[in-house]
Amino acid sequence: GQDGETIVFRYDMPHDGSRTFALSMMDINVNEYKQTVGRAGVVINNGMEQLVAGYLKKWATYMQSIKRADQTRMQMGWTDDYKGFVVGAQEYRADGTTVKTAASPMVSSIAKLMAPKGSLSEWTEAANKLNRPGYEMHAFALLCGFGSPLLHLTPMKGVVVGMVGATGAAKSGALYAGASLFGEPYDLTLSGAKKGSTENALVQWYMGHKNIMMGLDEASNYKPEEISDLFYRMTQGKNKLRLQSSVNAVREIELSASLISVLTSNQSMIDKIVQFKSNPDGELARYLELKISKPPTMNNIEGKEIFDTFRRNYGLAGPVYIQHLLARGGLYQAKMVDAWVQR
Repeated sequence: GQDGETIVFRYDMPHDGSRTFALSMMDINVNEYKQTVGRAGVVINNGMEQLVAGYLKKWATYMQSIKRADQTRMQMGWTDDYKGFVVGAQEYRADGTTVKTAASPMVSSIAKLMAPKGSLSEWTEAANKLNRPGYEMHAFALLCGFGSPLLHLTPMKGVVVGMVGATGAAKSGALYAGASLFGEPYDLTLSGAKKGSTENALVQWYMGHKNIMMGLDEASNYKPEEISDLFYRMTQGKNKLRLQSSVNAVREIELSASLISVLTSNQSMIDKIVQFKSNPDGELARYLELKISKPPTMNNIEGKEIFDTFRRNYGLAGPVYIQHLLARGGLYQAKMVDAWVQR
């Protein structure tokens, strides 16, 4: 990581389960750890600071003596050599192995949500129900989840797909279908209705996903300038993030990403951006806006059965798909993408 070696601790609470937090060796050595452990709910009584610091240092020394350090990942998705793909706390490798990996504090909130739950067969059954007339746009959102890890093989750095439609069209359900490939779809999907999704949070969430589809629900609730800035950054595929280190020195690191982002809205994002910027060609160059309607055959019961399934069963299909891509190799992926580009 940017602060050197990091050690991850787990704190078992009497009534609130387990919580994990990461401390850099720098934080431990200079005793700048109290704020981090405090956020995890660890209460340190007055006069106990030095004892706790000694405890942390002894564990750090012990861990260094028994095993080599794991690679800390600052982003999900493809590793730099494209021979691995990070999903949550797992890294899937081209040699067929799966290794545990530690997420940096910057991406830990995303990594925690990318864990498997439920049944792959139930997920598959729900996904197959989208392969019917009237569900084309919902299926497209699901397929964006499969397409996002391949986008780096195209000339495009980033693509935004807008699903615009009235209430009742199952727009959010379509979004959850695509997001469910790699993790818990509701919390992985940022929403304009949820407080706290600031412009900086949008960009950091985007960079953390790197190659995994990002969902943005109820985007019409965001300010035009926030949407405009996010669109522009996505089309560039790069962004500088300002990080605060333990010694209060502000640093900038440049990360890159290549993904498909799917958003839902009840109004055109084109109109929204035009209100803010008279010449938004750069922002809209990689934006595809589609109209999504309620499938004629879908009633409330059927819609709930399909889309609630994605919220109960998730993080299963994505790793299977990634392991398939890794097994076939980069040349296979490139040829497949090129064939579709030519078509």
